[in-house]
This record gives sequence, structure tokens and C-alpha cells, in this order.
Amino acid sequence: MKKKILPTMLIICILVTSVQIRSYAAEIKKGCMDGKISLGISCKESDTITLKCDDDSGFKYEYSSYTSIQLGGLSSYTKYYTLTFTTTGQKAVSVYVNDISKGAVEYTIYKSHQWDNGKKEKCTITYTCENCGETKKGETEHEYEVWMKSDATCTSDGYINYKCKNCSDTYKETIKKLGHDYQVKKVVSPTCKSKGYTEYKCSRCSSTKKDNETKIINHDYKEVSRTEATCIKKGEIKYKCSMCNGTKTETLQIIPHHYVAVKTIPASCTKEGYTEYKCDICDKKTYNGDIVPAIGHHDYGEKVVTEEPTVLKTGTETQTCKVCGNTISFEIDKLEAFVKLKSNKIVVKRGKTAKIKIKKMANGDKLKTCYSQNKKIATVTKKGKIKAKKKGKVTITISLISGLDKDVRVIVK
Repeated sequence: MKKKILPTMLIICILVTSVQIRSYAAEIKKGCMDGKISLGISCKESDTITLKCDDDSGFKYEYSSYTSIQLGGLSSYTKYYTLTFTTTGQKAVSVYVNDISKGAVEYTIYKSHQWDNGKKEKCTITYTCENCGETKKGETEHEYEVWMKSDATCTSDGYINYKCKNCSDTYKETIKKLGHDYQVKKVVSPTCKSKGYTEYKCSRCSSTKKDNETKIINHDYKEVSRTEATCIKKGEIKYKCSMCNGTKTETLQIIPHHYVAVKTIPASCTKEGYTEYKCDICDKKTYNGDIVPAIGHHDYGEKVVTEEPTVLKTGTETQTCKVCGNTISFEIDKLEAFVKLKSNKIVVKRGKTAKIKIKKMANGDKLKTCYSQNKKIATVTKKGKIKAKKKGKVTITISLISGLDKDVRVIVK
């Protein structure tokens, strides 16, 4: 329970150990129904207090606080109650301590306060009720004058402190910061290496800023040299920018060989015939085409795959002569890269992890790496382990050693 001092209270102390409360005309207390009427009763902390008023059927009371005083070997404990009356006139409040009557306190109850004209001291005026003696304080108008002042700047608020010359009461008035007053200082045009912009400077302070940014313009490249490509070596074209002298090189891809027949070998009983072709550009690259199967006693069976093709290399098919065991081989084209995922969309909670699972891919292919297009939402390891960072959507791309890329849509909740 909280101790508190109640000013302007009507307090009657009852010494429950030896003194009973009695009604004396000189001790009649006064109170107003729109004010606060209080009664203090000296007792023990464990005592039960009961108050009755037979002259007011609507009478109520409520415990409010207590005081406890220790002085040497003596002690005093007082409980305070707030009284509520519903009618005016003379009232007797009977006091019972542990259901034992300790007398009564008489009150004269008025309907409302009647305040006097008040007593002024500096900027405070004190009013006294002419009925019950309760007081209240009010304020008269302060006479403020400037005490301290600080001007506002572009970035900081200013203020004016006012102080009453009568009572020293103060208040502060804020002056909002002015904000910058930017004026154009210079305009820089864009080049093929740097962006353009407008530079501004504040007319009141030294603050500057850049705005109205314009994009870098394209280089003005002119061809300065050219080397044509051949069937065994790439060519190139060199360019130079007329504005910044920057250079770039364009690569010309190797052109196909141009093969012409140079000799024909007819088939024999044990050897196949063929036509030999040679490139007439580089005069180096050759190959045998127009294969004619060997004739005679050879009797080749069905083609058998002896080396499976993958996405990275060709395979081999072989035919074997049923008579002599002679074999011939054929090249099988590389497989076309593909990949099937268990799911093209993965939903994962923030802070959790998930795994990109490959259901099927072409023979010889395997996962090379994975990367996230927004690492703030989710990251991914090279092996496809996803870690959710924050809520949002992000595309994660998986790359195979064959060069095939596949996108996975990840939703972080």
C-alpha cells in the first residue's frame, strides 16, 4: 500500500486502545459533496474498520491509504477512508473497530463548494471554500519574455526559450529547420565513359548534391584493321572509338573446311573402299567418305553399341564379320542435353533450407554449379542446397557441365 499526504483533508484520529470517539459540538467537521471528505482512524494494521451513517441511506466509504510512525518504543498506525454523502445537513458517522463501537464523528455536509475570490501569489492564485475550508490552486496569465534563442539552419531546428518575469516558468518554441536551397552550380555532359549530371550547391551553406543523371552514350567505333578467318584459324576486326580512343576486337569464327575428292580406293574382299577428301583451303585436313563395305567372304552382323554416347562425347557402333571377325566402327552423335527436376517450384520458410533435386538428365551430364539471382532472399550452394534469407520470390539457376541451364522458382515465406 502507498503512503501519501492528503492536503485539505478533514482527519480525525481515534486511539482505539484507550479513547473512544464522541460527538462534541466544537468538533463538528465540515465537508462539501463535490469535494473530498476523509476520515483517519488510529488502530492496528490488522484491525477491521466499519463506518455507518444512519442519517444518509446512500452513505459510502472507501479505504484510501495509511500512515505508520515509529518513535522510540512507541508506534502509531492510522488508516484513512474517503467518505461519500448523498444528502446535506448534520451527519453522524459511527466508527466500529473489529465490530466494537468506538463512538461517532459529526459532520456538516454542504451540497457544493463556495469558493472565495482567491489569494494571488506571483502567477498562482489560491481559492478557499467558505463552507468546508478546502483549497484549490489556479494560475493567472504569465508574462513571458525571450530568454534564449538559437536560429534554425538548413539541417537543424532552431528554438526560442521564453521565461515568465514573475515566476520563472519557462517554455520552448521550436523553429523548424529550413532545408537546403540548392542552386545549379554546373552541368556535366555524358561521354562514352562517364554519365552526365547536374551539380547543385546550397545558397545558405556549403552542402552540394548531384542530380539529373544522364546515361553514358555509345562509343563511336571505327574499323582500323581486319584479318579474315580461315578453316583452321579465327580472324578478327579491330575498332577504335573516335571520341575516347578506346578499342575493341570482334572475333571472326573459323569457317568450315572445303573438301574436294583427291582419290578413290575401291572396296576389296577384306577391306572397305572409300573416297579420300582433302580441304583445298588449308591443304591439311582430310577424311575418308563414301564408304563402300568390303566384299568377298565378309558377312557382317547387326550393329552393336560398344561405347554409349554422352552429352560430352560421341559413342561408337561396331559391326563384326561373322566369318573372319573383322570389325568396322561407326560414330554415334552426342546426346542432346536435358534435365528434369523433381519440382520446378520450391517453397521454403525463412531461415530453413531446401534441396534442388534432379530427377533425370542425359547420360554423362552432371551438375556444375547453382546461383541465386537475389542473394538477399535466398542463397544456394554449388550442390543445390538452398538457404532462405527473407520473404520473397527468387529465381535460382542450375548449370550442367554440358552448358544447359535450368531455372527453379523459389518462394520464401
